[in-house]
Amino acid sequence: MEKIIEERIVLCSNIGNAVYERLSLADKVFFVVDENTYKYCFPLIEANLKHVDYQVLTLESGEEFKSINAINFIWQKMSESKATRFSIVVNLGGGVICDIGGFAAATFKRGLQFINIPTTLLAQVDASVGGKLGFNFNGLKNEIGLFCKPHEVLIDYKFLETLDEKEINSGFAEMIKHSVISGKKHFDELYSIEKLLANDPLLHKAINTSISIKSSIVSNDFNENGVRKVLNLGHTFAHAFESLYARYGEDITHGKAVAAGLICAAFLSTQIDNMLEISEMKKIESLIMRFFSKIEISDSDVPQLIELMQHDKKNNGEIMFTIIKKLGDVTYNKKFADTQVVSALKYYINL
Repeated sequence: MEKIIEERIVLCSNIGNAVYERLSLADKVFFVVDENTYKYCFPLIEANLKHVDYQVLTLESGEEFKSINAINFIWQKMSESKATRFSIVVNLGGGVICDIGGFAAATFKRGLQFINIPTTLLAQVDASVGGKLGFNFNGLKNEIGLFCKPHEVLIDYKFLETLDEKEINSGFAEMIKHSVISGKKHFDELYSIEKLLANDPLLHKAINTSISIKSSIVSNDFNENGVRKVLNLGHTFAHAFESLYARYGEDITHGKAVAAGLICAAFLSTQIDNMLEISEMKKIESLIMRFFSKIEISDSDVPQLIELMQHDKKNNGEIMFTIIKKLGDVTYNKKFADTQVVSALKYYINL
């Protein structure tokens, strides 16, 4: 049984059958996976592929492998296998797999059809939906990329049961962001969740809402020329945190960086007249701190973080932010002085 959540996004109760129905007529199929999704997720599909000409391309897992080398590996394998424009790429994994598998597909022979099967909560509500594809370059996150919609996104909640607590929390940060953008109803829906359980129907319902929120915004501004920039809420900070951790050779989940970034953005929003009330900032902060411990940054990291924000591809040398007027009302392209950004970072450091 299948249910359409939004255009191109389908909720599946039997992912194996759903995949077979879409691949049976393809001349060649390439599954892009990492070692974890090959071990835990591919078996849910494999039994339905007996009459499909497919190949599994396994990449190393982790943000540090989101590189041109991974893209080149996929291109090389498709070239060796004589892929045609009638071949299909299926990205089975989290955000990294959806991004680089989609980029490889969208650029090979000027574009192959690709299907995303997101296996993490973060990918289900974020990476697989927006049509942003790319990879990290020169220590900067998603520095090289393009916009291209997947042919379809197939969602199956069974994959959430393969995740640990850290990975489920990571996706929940994006859901919190969507709730701040959309308003009190979805925010209260998330606020009522005490613990994140993969098989919780309340979480599943909230996921559907979150997907619909992002999909609606993306459909109104696919190439991010205007209103889609509201989805950058918390991300100017978050991308700087991720790049800083990468410089130190340490790991941080995207969701944990976004959670910290949302707190910084909320504080920044209170520093302008007629913007976010302190009481609402504290409620956002409370929800985030229920599920996320603080990331480790110190005063000595602040100059590097400012420099990284200035180099963010969305900022053109000026640090621009999406900020919150109130729950359900956000605005974008707001410029702040470095001293104000420093104050937001120090607020977080001293929480």
